[in-house]
Amino acid sequence: IGTANELKWFAKYVTEVSSTANAKLTANIDYTENKKDFIGATRDVPFRGVFDGQGNTITIALESNNTGRTALFAYIVNATIKNLIVEGSVTSAGENCVGGLAGRSEGDNTLIENVVVKTAVSYTGTNGDATCGGLFSDVEHKATIKNCAFVGSINTGTAEGNGGLVGYAHSGSNQQYINCLVAPTEYTKNGNSGEFSRNNPTVINSYYVASDDARLASGELCYNLNADGDNWFQCIGEDTYPMPFNTHSKVFFVGEDGYATMYDAEKDWKLNGAQAYIAKANGNKLQLIGVEDIPASTAVVIKGGYYNKVETSATSDVTVNELLGTTEETTADGTMYVLAKIDDKVGFYKAEGTIAAGKAYYQSTSGVKAFYFEGGDATGISDVNVNLNEDNAIYNIAGQRLQKMQKGINIVNGKKVLF
Repeated sequence: IGTANELKWFAKYVTEVSSTANAKLTANIDYTENKKDFIGATRDVPFRGVFDGQGNTITIALESNNTGRTALFAYIVNATIKNLIVEGSVTSAGENCVGGLAGRSEGDNTLIENVVVKTAVSYTGTNGDATCGGLFSDVEHKATIKNCAFVGSINTGTAEGNGGLVGYAHSGSNQQYINCLVAPTEYTKNGNSGEFSRNNPTVINSYYVASDDARLASGELCYNLNADGDNWFQCIGEDTYPMPFNTHSKVFFVGEDGYATMYDAEKDWKLNGAQAYIAKANGNKLQLIGVEDIPASTAVVIKGGYYNKVETSATSDVTVNELLGTTEETTADGTMYVLAKIDDKVGFYKAEGTIAAGKAYYQSTSGVKAFYFEGGDATGISDVNVNLNEDNAIYNIAGQRLQKMQKGINIVNGKKVLF
């Protein structure tokens, strides 16, 4: 299906010929001129097939004054709807219910997966028993909603059984919301309305947040939604919220300490959302030097939070870089230093055991026990074997002058010394 006329034909075909027909979208479709051409238009002839959007978008402007459900898929039974984006508007002014994607669902095998709904859902009637839902107006029996997002608006009017994903779940129904996101631009809750549903479904690793929550744009929620695999993607700095399509970029997390290392022997990369550094030794110091991109076979330190790795043709000059990298798990030989956090200090410490593949390390035989950095600069910790004389003033890190070296970090002639 690649045009509005073909989608309208399919809706009619489901009703008049085969309710189990399957379909795939081959293009984005503007369906706004078809105000009442729902798929699975009646409860007697619901849609029972598989509808695969293949990442395409259907734009709707549906409306109804009837007593049925108002939605692109008005009624479905054991149907699968996947890989689809729906935007536009859907409005009911009668006694009926409204869903951003579908109306009523029945059966034990309904699956909605990898669907993003941006629809403006509105109920303008006077029936308090009407229901509005970001995806469904109501569900009976069982429905699994996985890797789906509602980022549109819900104006419930007098309707009292509403939800960010499902308006009303009938008694005894079994709903599972897995890795889902609800971030409405507007949602007026009435009566028994809920964040995800009027009732209490099984909610697994799903989030309800305000549309201006900073975690949406930063990539944090995208990363968190991937608790059980790579299902969500986001181009940081471009996408305002995550998308369940791999046409967008995977989100990585530097870590709670704000630093990580990286090494790739094959590909050039550019980072969005984090800064990459090469490193150069200067006496007993290790300085970090920021680079715009990362040529293949360049070991780097990464500073930041949530970020993308984007393939590029790197142009940064990394000839001074003294960091090394691993392509496979490597046994530390006593001269290797890896990124770690010890005593609340993040830095390069002497490695023990093995170094994981794809990580950077620094190699030194100078006797230096550790290298650490603060902010964007790396500062070395000198070996205890320094030449002390009467001119060497010794201080602790609090700035107090000492008579002799103490265990821990000492400041000697402006240099940090580990004793």
